[in-house]
Amino acid sequence: MIAVVGCGRVGLPRGLGLAARGQRVLGVDTDVGVREAVAERRLPFQDESAAALLEATVGRTFTMTGDLDRAIEECDTFIIALGTPLNDRLVLEQTALSEVAARLLGRRAAAGSRPPLVIVRSTVVPGSTVGLVRMAERRWGLTPGKEFLISYCPERTLEGASHEIFELPQIIGADDPRSAEAAAGVFRALGVELVHTGIVEAELAKLFNNAHRYVNFALSNEFLMIATTLGAFGHEAIRAANHGYRRGRIPDPGYAAGPCLFKDAFALGQPLAGGDLLLAAWKVNEGLPEYFIQQVERLGPMRNPVVLGLAFKADSDDCRSSLGVKLVELLRLRGCAPAAHDPRVRAAGATDDLEGVLKGASEVFVTVPHREYRTLPWHELTRLVSPGAVIADPWQVWDQGAVVLRLDGPAGLGQPRRTRSQTARVSRAVADQVKSDARRLPFSARSLARSGSSRTLAIALAKAPSSPRSTRSAPSAATSGTEDRARATVGVPQAIASTSGLPKPS
Repeated sequence: MIAVVGCGRVGLPRGLGLAARGQRVLGVDTDVGVREAVAERRLPFQDESAAALLEATVGRTFTMTGDLDRAIEECDTFIIALGTPLNDRLVLEQTALSEVAARLLGRRAAAGSRPPLVIVRSTVVPGSTVGLVRMAERRWGLTPGKEFLISYCPERTLEGASHEIFELPQIIGADDPRSAEAAAGVFRALGVELVHTGIVEAELAKLFNNAHRYVNFALSNEFLMIATTLGAFGHEAIRAANHGYRRGRIPDPGYAAGPCLFKDAFALGQPLAGGDLLLAAWKVNEGLPEYFIQQVERLGPMRNPVVLGLAFKADSDDCRSSLGVKLVELLRLRGCAPAAHDPRVRAAGATDDLEGVLKGASEVFVTVPHREYRTLPWHELTRLVSPGAVIADPWQVWDQGAVVLRLDGPAGLGQPRRTRSQTARVSRAVADQVKSDARRLPFSARSLARSGSSRTLAIALAKAPSSPRSTRSAPSAATSGTEDRARATVGVPQAIASTSGLPKPS
């Protein structure tokens, strides 16, 4: 039988997944609320895939207990999935993990029974699993691969997306063949690819995955800040940069948080005293709430701010390491009395009455793009909030263009002098002009036009004889500002619109 020690958002779905594939699993958790919920066939958190697994396995191949000693007596395989949050010294708190490992190894060593298999699944500081091996060698004289088997097999599924248990490759980290094969035998039942490596390499792989995402999110957020400073659409620039470009995709900007992304950079950077990139990423991502508060303040004093979303990500009920909660706290430090809304979280005095919380709001901070916000029509939002309200939304929930937008007023900070639809119209006009002018070029220049070589095509256009049909009157004052601010978009060479002597699109 397999014991899963720690039945939270990581351990419980994994145990249910193994039980669904015919393994007998005993979940171990000291939280009475978790055990009662499972007994009632009710998942204690939001996860549709795991809820279906729970219904199919509870009372059959999956049971729960709060007694670790029972698990030690009945089971031979132990998956440790205990939480390892950051403590007040910004170090992962791994005390409970170490105590559980010591308890089960010590008991099994004293009994002299067959070697237990210990699979560490918690996020740990690199080298921690090897530390457990050294503890067993020192305290009880146990030899890994003989008296006990040990492996590090990280969890990499997205929280709330337990269907990935049956999709993602499983990393098997082990330093001896018996441990590697025993751990592989546990996860082979899931039908996923198994990736074998060493213990420390497996610990690093998990942290590399999350740190890589976290740094990329920070880079996107910095791109957004740069675009906002220039009065440009950051999301539009990223969309244009990604289109058809095969050498890496820039993720969308937005609040990057949660218990994994927040802490894993610290765990990874701990062995390297001079690592600055991970710290810089943390500074950018954790500083985003303060950044948006400052941008809103530059448009005027805040009167009645509202924060939409306190979970750490969209459509989740988990508010651990939430930047929405942080934003509420920062607003209170400024003397504001912010209201907060979240359809699934009740932290920071949040309500689930969306219409009520938006009525009369003068500043709206969108920290999480919950589906309830994405389905709220823009006209309904503008009807509810006060006239001239400011919307601060890095997610572009309503595709409004500017990330800091003041309603019914002059262009504010980060609010370009044109809407996204105007950008699209200007881009189409420039593209039509390119096609029109390319038709009167020699064959070689037309080839350049089709290839998108904007610099050379602009030179060719400048040298080409003018045509009466291409003569246009000067742009009106109503359109010149929009045209002058036209940015490069997909399929539109910017050099053509800005090259001196060339006709601008009408």
